[in-house]
Amino acid sequence: MKIEEITIKNYRTLEDLRIPVTAYYTAICGKNNAGKSSLMDCIKGILGYQTTPFDDEFDFDVNFKEDFTKWKKEKNEPIVFKLKIRLFNETDTGLIKFISTFVKSESQTEIKEQDNYCLEISLSFESGKNKKKHIIKFDENKLEDYAAGEVLNKIRNSNVLIFHNSTEVTRNYGRYHGFFDDFSTSERDAIKRKRDVLSKEFKKVSERHKEDLTRLLGRLNEKYDINLTVPDFSFEKVPYEISLGERTFDIPLDNWGSGTKNRTLILKSLFNAKKFLESTDNAKKIAPVVLIEEPESFLHPSAQAEFGKLLQDLATEFQIQIIVTTHSPFLLSNIDVSANILLERSIKFRKPRETYRVDTTGKDWKKPFALALGIEGPEMDNVKNLFFSQSSSILLVEGDTDKEYFELLLNDSHGRHKLNFDGEIYSYNGFGTLNNTVMLKFIKERYARLIITFDLDIFPQIKNTLDNLRLENERDYFKVGIDKPGKRSIEGLLPDNVFSKVWANNTELVRQSQSDKKEEAEDAKRQLKKLYLNEFKKTASPGQEYFSEFYKLTSKINKILRPE
Repeated sequence: MKIEEITIKNYRTLEDLRIPVTAYYTAICGKNNAGKSSLMDCIKGILGYQTTPFDDEFDFDVNFKEDFTKWKKEKNEPIVFKLKIRLFNETDTGLIKFISTFVKSESQTEIKEQDNYCLEISLSFESGKNKKKHIIKFDENKLEDYAAGEVLNKIRNSNVLIFHNSTEVTRNYGRYHGFFDDFSTSERDAIKRKRDVLSKEFKKVSERHKEDLTRLLGRLNEKYDINLTVPDFSFEKVPYEISLGERTFDIPLDNWGSGTKNRTLILKSLFNAKKFLESTDNAKKIAPVVLIEEPESFLHPSAQAEFGKLLQDLATEFQIQIIVTTHSPFLLSNIDVSANILLERSIKFRKPRETYRVDTTGKDWKKPFALALGIEGPEMDNVKNLFFSQSSSILLVEGDTDKEYFELLLNDSHGRHKLNFDGEIYSYNGFGTLNNTVMLKFIKERYARLIITFDLDIFPQIKNTLDNLRLENERDYFKVGIDKPGKRSIEGLLPDNVFSKVWANNTELVRQSQSDKKEEAEDAKRQLKKLYLNEFKKTASPGQEYFSEFYKLTSKINKILRPE
């Protein structure tokens, strides 16, 4: 089961909202009161959500008077929730057969077998009426009244919806947290027969489950190690915790502190859902949908980033839809930017009104998200794109021209002198950023590998910050340039003929760079830096003639990048 479109009308701030859902992992972002939770309520209201696994009734209903959009004077329109869902023959066999039976009974139409089917569920509430109206469309075959109600009950009673509100720290984790009934009958019987050696027997069982969970990871096995920890337990309830750690990442995911329970609940539910899909009982097969409110809760930023990547990996690997609401840039998808949905409310007469989806298409898609998440502003301009990076390795360079020089060194034409860096290169635009100790500490902890470069001439001004963060020369940072007058910058690595050519063609600009007026001189120097770069790119070819000094730098960086 995969939701493809969500439509809501006249529900709280969602006056008329349509959201296409394009991927298995979707992140819904927005400020507080933007309508994220109301959108989740729509999905819960249709698919069904119980506050505990043992409730007979679903914890959702609409109070028309309270929930109808406040600013609309006409109250004769209904509140409408609608989901467009794609069902797949391979994973939703049970539900497809169930609906097909009703379609044949109601309209005498035989549903042809195919790979996938379109299911539309509409739920409406009208003023002055206590009853809800259900309408089901299954590949254009319409079901109403009793038949529609039965299909909806089938979906809800199948526990197709897994919902986690990560902000509710005191919630009951119930059977989803790995209690004793998660194990098979034979495993339970074996443990009961051997109570005197329970610890030894349970260790064997947990190891089998670890192998099972590892197998479920499929091709992601090369990326993640799984760890299953069995703490002290009573015989009736046997809790355990699951962690996944990326093999190449320095901060293992089992060190997430107070976020462990939340993470364990989410991972266990995903693994249970995957095992359910592998069931041989086709009559019961329905792929679940996982909703998670603020999965970043209680997690350090580095753990948020890893958990965000992990959820995206599992959603794709398991082909199970995960929809999250978030205030964290690390939970956004950088793989499929259309899977990120930003909600805002319009302002009319100085008051917030209806929720709408912000257009985040195009190259500058990150900017509206940065504004909504509070990472837009002068103090964040130089590093805000780092929040959206999906790489675990970052090379920070001083300016945009520095970035272009380093990107030239990534070319295979340099042979053994090539810069062997497979992460992302970012410009921090001025050494002032490196004196922001809090920001630099955050970046250091966020990434598995951080390398900083800067012009040799600014080292005295940032040395204290580097020392305080225990960053080491020619391991964590590299000084760029040659320790001679006029060469203590990345341009100092250029051959002399580049300077001669630029100076000969720009004598006025060279004189301006020597001006006693600071602004004039700095502007001229910026222009000259671009001209040096352009001339170098135009005339330089790989080899010692043009790149000899650059190769000395790449040699040092490559040395610390080699696997230990």
